[in-house]
Formats: sequence, structure tokens, C-alpha cells
Amino acid sequence: MPTRTLSLCMIAKNEADSIARCINSAKGFVDEIIVVDTGSTDNTKEIARTLGAKVIEETWNNDFSAARNISLEHATGDWILFLDCDEELDLASGPVLREAIQSITYEGYFVLVTNTTENNLQLTSPSIRLFRNRKSFRFEGRIHEQIAPAIIKQYGIRSIANINVTIIHHGYDPNTNNIKAKINRNLEILNSYPEEKRDGFFLYNLGTEYLRLGEQKLALENYLKALDLTKPGQAFGPILVKRTIATLIALNRYRVAIEQLQYYQTIYTDFNDLFYLEAFCHFKCGCFSKAKVCLERYSNMPPPPRWYPTENVYYLSSTKNLMPILETSVINKEYPGLSVCIIGRDESAQTYQCLQSVNEIAREIIFVDTGSTDRSPAIAYQMGAKLYSFPWNNNFADTRNFAVSLAGEEWVLILDADEVLPDQSRERIVDLIKDARHDGYLLRVCTFLDRNLSTTNCCFKGSCRLFRKDRYRFQGAVLEEIIPFIPGSGAGLTAADISIHHLHYLAPDTHIARKREWKLETIREGMAHDPRQRDYALGVECFSRQDFQSAASYFASSLGDTEWAGVPDFFYYFGMSLINTGNPARTLTVLERATIRYPDYTDLFYLQAIAHFMRGNIEVSEQLFKRCLEMGDAPWEKYLATPGTGQYKAKCSLGTIYAQKGDVNRALEIFLEAVGTPSAFEQAIESIVFIRDKLSVPIERFLEQNGLLNTPSVSTVSRCLAKMGRYEESLKYLALAGDLIKSETPPRNYAVITESIDLLLTRYLWHAVQPLPEDSPLRKLSLN
Repeated sequence: MPTRTLSLCMIAKNEADSIARCINSAKGFVDEIIVVDTGSTDNTKEIARTLGAKVIEETWNNDFSAARNISLEHATGDWILFLDCDEELDLASGPVLREAIQSITYEGYFVLVTNTTENNLQLTSPSIRLFRNRKSFRFEGRIHEQIAPAIIKQYGIRSIANINVTIIHHGYDPNTNNIKAKINRNLEILNSYPEEKRDGFFLYNLGTEYLRLGEQKLALENYLKALDLTKPGQAFGPILVKRTIATLIALNRYRVAIEQLQYYQTIYTDFNDLFYLEAFCHFKCGCFSKAKVCLERYSNMPPPPRWYPTENVYYLSSTKNLMPILETSVINKEYPGLSVCIIGRDESAQTYQCLQSVNEIAREIIFVDTGSTDRSPAIAYQMGAKLYSFPWNNNFADTRNFAVSLAGEEWVLILDADEVLPDQSRERIVDLIKDARHDGYLLRVCTFLDRNLSTTNCCFKGSCRLFRKDRYRFQGAVLEEIIPFIPGSGAGLTAADISIHHLHYLAPDTHIARKREWKLETIREGMAHDPRQRDYALGVECFSRQDFQSAASYFASSLGDTEWAGVPDFFYYFGMSLINTGNPARTLTVLERATIRYPDYTDLFYLQAIAHFMRGNIEVSEQLFKRCLEMGDAPWEKYLATPGTGQYKAKCSLGTIYAQKGDVNRALEIFLEAVGTPSAFEQAIESIVFIRDKLSVPIERFLEQNGLLNTPSVSTVSRCLAKMGRYEESLKYLALAGDLIKSETPPRNYAVITESIDLLLTRYLWHAVQPLPEDSPLRKLSLN
């Protein structure tokens, strides 16, 4: 039997940078090389001829099939191999090619095309690239042209086999290709298709071009239409399904993605990537147990048949690094049913994180929306929540009670859409309700007061958020609570060491401002019948926006001639507001009886100490700070508590007093001891900055002598000076932090420098109306 011959057929235009790599990869295994050039203006043709190719020059007419078919007309080999210029034949595949073309059984072969990107991600999919040279075999389609229909039409699908040949495609690497120009060219061709030619394959290709362009919604629209027109047996079906799912995931439409995956798993039963993608969707939703089941099934399946598209890594994740995360996140215990009830309005920035934090332990999530204009409801739905709406009536209790009435499980956990359950809290809740001895539990709500989510700037408050559903309801239009109903019914209530994180300040500033205005309106209208409670609530809201003057006025109005015996938080808010408005005398008057009534409320004694310090009563202040250290932090289950008032904050304040009294060494000893406590680090460094004039050396030299000359400490110095209005000094230490980080071992913490830059610019711009000296470096900074 004579040896059969093989023709390499290519089309090219301005491919001088890549055509040689392509031809050289295959020339040792082919008998002739045909290149159809469609208008190159570089030296593509010369390179091809030098490498032995026969070059045919043709005019480009926006039709890839036409150009490919011209190459077939000039080919004389028994078999055709076609490649693009941005591809190359894998070195080990050449001998396999030569063996395959000796076949008398098959008309064509699927090979594997591996697409590489600049991130070393790889997508491998089958493609018919090797087929017999018959007059009746011609390409179809102006773009993403196919030879399969012609082969199948005459000889059937069984005439096409699979061989272990790999082609490497570099066309998706923006470092070596003008991706956007190619996409726009492809879209121009696709949009010229007549309506009758716009089948499933056309829509798949149109969606893919939009996806490459970053137009994910347009891509999805076309993919979904393509699915309706595509039969499971069509060759591009699996890659269409996979790209549809990938686009749904990119758009955070996890619920729809999971529904689609579970359907197509019944169609492509051996396409194991679909099970991995389902695991990934469950993982992103926080459903770790479901993710683990899917991932284990994926891991136990054999490798997929070669005609399925595969990837080496999904979204920078793989079984190897995903499974350990799931192993530590799965709650594998039997426990009573838990309904998580969430109310929200325009909380799209946090809704995803909120639901993700509870999905693992929730039997159901009830999400009640009170009139969002953003994507909050859509996000909640895609995360698996049961979605309801409730017309806002300026009453938080009514909304919460509506949510609770919808709960179908024995236990209820209450969250706001801008709150999350930390990882360690999930298992603690499960353990708690598994062997519950009480009907309700106070959980510790930690409200972070800035975007750094630092425990040095937050407050704790006990709130009854976990309780048995039966007959318990909330009361109060604002500052609503359920506590009176549980003890009043004879049921037990106790505190549990479980945290909820309130992430209010992670939202955009515009959203925070809008939310506050909405809250003020709710307070004024929903509490109009109770002026005293209304003024207290208005004071709290003004306090949260740092309008301390207005807050103090509202608290004074709320106090009147009566005593707030049942609301200890009132005195904290009032006292703190008075201190921030520079009124220590009034602070001491307000707190005098409060500290007698609440002798374990450390924060009130801490405020007393600050007020005495402001009035120059140093000795009294010292004794009060010492008392705070003896008391420890206030019990959060009873009071609004600030971490550190009975620990490092009181200790650093004592150090400041010692410095004031001239005992600098003792003060520094306290500050350096506090630095070793992570939560005290920033305040300790700031305390050192406050007494910098009393140091014998510059701050940076002092830090160096004590092993503290590093980026975090110097950045803290910069921030402290910016808060003090010492902008030029702040800029000096910011520059030093920049120099230090260059010499530090990776990974480097650039966040502390960014934070310092943000604070410096914010404070400086706020004071921009103040003239600066002509030689100020900040004047130069502002002009540039």
C-alpha cells in the first residue's frame, strides 16, 4: 500500500511574528505547505516561501470558509491538516499524524486544541483538523468555519475518530496578539449573516466574541438562545454549555447556573467538569456541604472523553486547593432546623457576603426587601434565598415580624443585609441549638466603625438574634428588640459567645449618606408618638454620623428631668458626644449618677477619666484609668461596649498621663509593652507620637532602637500626624514608609501605606482653604 501524503493548509494576513513558529512545528511531518495570503502588508509571504510553502495570494472578502476552501483547491495531498498562524503542532503529535493518515476506516479526526492565556490558564477542546482531501469536503460558515457538516453529511458521525494529537493555540494571549482587533473583525463578519443562517452555532460564536470583549450580559443572551437551538449531539454542545455556565458564574447568577448544571448533567453524564462547576457554584454561595459532595463525585469520576472541553484551572481554583477549604468549612452535624431571616434595602454591596456567611447552616433563608432600587433582591435570589417584599411603613419591628412569620423552621436567626456571620460563629450556633437549654440567645454584634474592620475601632452590643420561633415577636419602630417577649413568656434568655459582624461602613459613602437620611425620616415618622424615645434615637443616629453637637442636643432633650434607668447606653452616647464637643464639665455631671447605677460599665469610667484629664484633674484621671484596668472591658451582654477601655486603651492613656507628669521613661515602657498586643499596636504607636517632643531622638530613631522601624509602624506615625494636622511631617513619614517597604520581604503590606495616603489626602483637602507656606512640599503636591 503506497504511503499517503499530507498537506498543511493555512490562511494568513500580517502574521510575520507567528507564521514561522507554526510552519516549523509541522513541516517535518507534512508533504506540502499551502498558505493562502489574504492581503499581508508585512513580510508574511516571504517568510512562508522561505520555509518551503506554496503561497497563493487572494483578496479578503470577510469569509474564512472561502479562504480555507481555496487552500483545499491547491492541496495535492491525500489528507489535509489545517492550522492557523497563531497555532503550533505539539512536538510529540507529528508521528501520530503520519500513522493516522494511513487509515482506510476513517474520513477525519478530532484533535485537541489547547488555548493558552497570559495567566497560564488552559482550555482544551476537540476540533476536526485532519481529514481526507475529497472534493466534496469543503468548509462552511464565514467565521468559525466547520468541515464537520460536509463529512457527516456523506459518511456519518462514526466516520470521524479521535487521535492523540495536540495543537497549541496562542491566539488568546494579549501579549502576542491584538485581541480587540480580531474580535471586532469577527463581530463584523458575524453581524453580516442573514437571519436564516443564524442558528445555534452562529449564536454560540456571537456570544463567545461578546464574552471575549467583556460584554458578559450580551454573551449570556446569545448563549441562552443558542442552547434552545442546539441538540445535545452537536459537537459544539458541551463547550456551549460550559461557556454558558462560566458566564452565569461571572455574573454571580449562581442559582440559574446550578439549575442549568443539574439539567445538563443528565444529558452529558460523563462530562465531569459539570460536577466541578456545580461544586464551585455551591462554594461561592457558602453551601460548603453541597460543594463537598459535588467535588467528591467529580474526583471519583474517570477522566472525561476527549471530545469534552477541559481546563487546567477554574477561576484560579482547583480540586487540590478547594477541598482543604471545604474540609474545614463543612458543618457535619445533626441539628434542629434553622431559618435565617434577613431584611434589607439597597444593600447590594453586602448582600452577597451576608448570605454566603449563613448558607451552610441555614435550612432556609428568608430575605425581605423593603423597596430596593439596586440589585439586592436579585443577589439574594441567586444566592438561594426565598425572596419576599414588604411595603416600608417606617417600622422595623413590623418588617422583622413579617420575616419571622414566614420562617418554617424551629429556630430563627436574625440578620440585617449588611451583617455577616464569621466562620467560627457558624459551628457555635449549630452546637448551641443542638442542645439548647434556653429559648433565646443574646449574640455579640460587632459594629466596625471604619472600612479597616479593625477591632481597635468598633463597638460590641448584645442583641437577641437567635431564638425559637414560637410566639416571640419584635417591638419598636426603631431600635427594635425582642427581649421583653422571651422573659415575659417565662422562657429562658442568656448570652452566647457568638459574634455577628456589622459591616455598615463598607458601603459606598453615597449609600451610607442616603441610608442615614432614610433612617432619620423613619425615626421622625415612626416614633412621633414618643418624643423622648424619638430624640434618643435621633441622638444615636447623629452620633453615628459624628455630628456630636446635634447628638448632644437630642440626648439632652431626651433626658429632660427624668432618669434613664433602663438604658445604660444612653449615658455612653451622651457622655461621648459631650466630650467630642469639648464639654467635660457637663460630661462629669451626666456620668456622676450613671457610674453609681452601673458600677460595672467600664466605658463610663473611661469617659469620666478623659473628662477629668481635659479639665486638668490629672490625679483623678489616673485613678480612674487604673480602675478601668482593674474592671476589664465592660460586659457586652449588658452594655454597649468598646473593646480596650478596660485594657490597652486605659493602659495607653495611663502612659500619656505619666508623660504629662514628666515620667517619660515609665510612659514609654507602657507604650512599648502595649505594642506587643496586636489590637493595641496602633494606639501605642500614636501615643508615642503624641509625646514625640519629649523623646531624646527623632521618632524614626526611637522606633529603630526598639526594633519597630517597619512599614506598619511608620505608616501609623504618618496617619497620626495627619490627624493632628501636621501634614508636612505626615508626608515625610509616608515617604519613609515607602522606602522601607521596598526592602521588606514579600508579601509586602501595601494596604497600610494606601490607608495613610488616603487619610493624609482626605485631611489635607478638608483643610485646603487654609493657606500653606510658599516652601511647603504640600503646596507643590496640591499644584501637581
